[in-house]
Amino acid sequence: MMGFFKSHNSKKSIQSINSDDLTNLDPPQLNHLPILKPRNSHDSFISQVNQMNLITETNGETFQSNTKRPQQPSDDFTVNNITLVSNGLKGEQERNLILEQQVKMLSHQAAMALDKLSESNKENEILQKELKELKTKQNKFSIIRRKSSTLSNSTNSTMGNSVFSHSAKTFGGSRSKNSSISSIQTNIDQLKHSNDEFLDQINHNHEKELNILQLEIINLKNELINKDSDIEELKQEQLNLQEIIQSLKKENKSILSKLKFQKQKSCVELEYYQNQLTILNNHISSKKSRTLELSHKLQLYNQTKLGIDNTKMILSL
Repeated sequence: MMGFFKSHNSKKSIQSINSDDLTNLDPPQLNHLPILKPRNSHDSFISQVNQMNLITETNGETFQSNTKRPQQPSDDFTVNNITLVSNGLKGEQERNLILEQQVKMLSHQAAMALDKLSESNKENEILQKELKELKTKQNKFSIIRRKSSTLSNSTNSTMGNSVFSHSAKTFGGSRSKNSSISSIQTNIDQLKHSNDEFLDQINHNHEKELNILQLEIINLKNELINKDSDIEELKQEQLNLQEIIQSLKKENKSILSKLKFQKQKSCVELEYYQNQLTILNNHISSKKSRTLELSHKLQLYNQTKLGIDNTKMILSL
């Protein structure tokens, strides 16, 4: 798990984000600030999950505060409904942005996990090559040891035969050479002793080298086991991240469909309210026209009545 988080440049181009290379993605951000990597690399996945939960809670509170924002009372029913629909659409859009940020963060983590898995595979191949080389060296040392043992045995037998043949000739020639025979025997013993010491030294060196090679082989095997366990953990993390990404994509798709339906519904309601407003305006215009007509008739009636009153007054005179 060492080196799970690698350093990335904080500025990337839009082309790198839109490309298929997920390793070029910027680290996810919360409120326009990059999320810091965890201090302990062994707890990277847990730390990232905790950060994701924190982001979800924070953005959820923001979403709830936006969706539950108190509305200003209005006497106009149409304006009030349009305001409610607009606030609902704004809340859905903010939730959609939150989910997109979470998907980017999880994609970034999955890309880094894939990079770590690739590095572990490369290190595993290097360790396997070193193990093969050590096995080859061990085989060479065993062959050299067998050759040295065979050569020393043949040397001892040859020297012994030559010395004994020479001593037999000397003993058959004269008994006066007993002292020379004993000296030759002493030389033979010394040669055997030195040869044995030489063989013991060679065997000791070979055993020491073999022990060192065996320890190195054991260490490499243990390291391979650890690498395999790390690879399995990374694969499991990758599967978990892929499942979370799939679930978030499904949720995002559902929210987008709801948002689209809500938008269509709001458009229909807006059109209906506009039609009602047009009808009301027409009705008001007709009422105004009727009022003007009645006022004109009333004015004519008043003028006629005034004329009649004047006529009656003249006739009465």
